[in-house]
Amino acid sequence: MPSSPRKIRIGRDAGCDVVLSDRSVSRKHADLMIDTTGVMEILDLESSGGTFLIRGGKEDSIARANLKEGDKVRFGKVELTFEALKERAVKLGPPDPLPVRTANPPPLPVSVKRAVPVIAATPTMKFSVASPGSMVRCECGTIKKRGERCPSCGA
Repeated sequence: MPSSPRKIRIGRDAGCDVVLSDRSVSRKHADLMIDTTGVMEILDLESSGGTFLIRGGKEDSIARANLKEGDKVRFGKVELTFEALKERAVKLGPPDPLPVRTANPPPLPVSVKRAVPVIAATPTMKFSVASPGSMVRCECGTIKKRGERCPSCGA
């Protein structure tokens, strides 16, 4: 059991703690949180391929879930067992402490604040508001509407 809470980033990006090099896995797909009692929780990071908990033969899409012995988790098309995740967490060594949130964090120095680009609207611009989750990333990387064929690869 870790002496302090631990966060393990899972994804396709080389900077992740657990790298899954499959196109169905988002660059930053999910976080595996382990508390001081050893309880493991998986948190989907709004991945395009989804995170699924497989427990007792039943598969459910999840945004957040506690994991138990015998569970399997699917990241896109890649499936890992609870035991494999736990083993990987042990191999990562001693945990880095999670940052402590303060009620009123100090303001960022002026030099660190980021400017937000402003786009001036013109009469010819058309705006549409997509409902959350209506757009997905195809395996080829193209953004498309959920349920429609990809204009790039046809999948």
